[in-house]
Amino acid sequence: MVRRSPAELYLKYLIVRHESSTDKQLVEIARAQGLDPLGAYYIARLRRTVVPPIPFYPENRQHKASFRFLLSKDLYQFYCPDRHMDTAVRLLGQPRAKELIETMLLSKTPITWIVGALTREGFRATNESIKYFRKSFFDIDQVDDLEMRTLLRLRFQASSTTTDPDLARVEAAYEKEAWADARVAAANAPIRSLSTVTSAIRLGMLPDNANFAKVLTAARYMAALRSLEAAVRNGRDDHERSQSYMSVTATANAVLESVGSPEEDLQSKLLNIQLRTEESELPLLEEITNGMHTEDIEAPRGTNVDTEFAREQSDGEPGGGTESTG
Repeated sequence: MVRRSPAELYLKYLIVRHESSTDKQLVEIARAQGLDPLGAYYIARLRRTVVPPIPFYPENRQHKASFRFLLSKDLYQFYCPDRHMDTAVRLLGQPRAKELIETMLLSKTPITWIVGALTREGFRATNESIKYFRKSFFDIDQVDDLEMRTLLRLRFQASSTTTDPDLARVEAAYEKEAWADARVAAANAPIRSLSTVTSAIRLGMLPDNANFAKVLTAARYMAALRSLEAAVRNGRDDHERSQSYMSVTATANAVLESVGSPEEDLQSKLLNIQLRTEESELPLLEEITNGMHTEDIEAPRGTNVDTEFAREQSDGEPGGGTESTG
């Protein structure tokens, strides 16, 4: 059973903010924003935990009772938001940004990477705004993996009480295509480090720093384990399943031999550098200048450098010199 909602803090805010609204109305508000309110029963349970004081002045910071209530329930940022909280609320209202953030949070992606991905997609975000988003709207620490997969399935599930045929057709198509959603792939991935890459691909962002050899090594390892598992189980069709996994292992091994490991790739690059290195001895300075060089930085005083240079050039030329013949 799903015990809590990742958007529990925001649901508490809705309860306090819209005190006169019914539980079902609050559920519809949260679902319209793409969140997971669970149901009216959950809203009713939360309502008993957030009873504001009377009178209640949440925007008045001088009202001590209201201020203490907001701090105790961690709702202060909703009523007195800073620029980071305003950014988080804006990101919630942008479906593409919301999808990207939720997918990368499920993949355990560092916050700085999430901000970088949002920036590349044209969205403005900060580290603090992503922290606010996670805390307020998608706190995955409130649920385990099974509960998260259940919540995503409920989010995409078509309503069974829809009477409008057009709406029923839209919801049915929406549920049918949910299998390709990047958030579902991230929640179902057994290896979170690899789910970051696969989720990025589903979001339309091709990673440029993925380690192909490392992925192949992990695939070979997992296929060998699955083959062993099927062989040990020894159930119906398990022999075929074991053979299929062994085929995957053999294929991955063959591709790895052609691709090579990162260590082998580095070693080959170092060898190329070694082959391009000139191994002959460097000539001495005397050999290059034929002895016509000096270690002096400045010319001696009283010496005209241009005159001396012209005289040396004249002495070196054929027929040069000051002596006359005749």
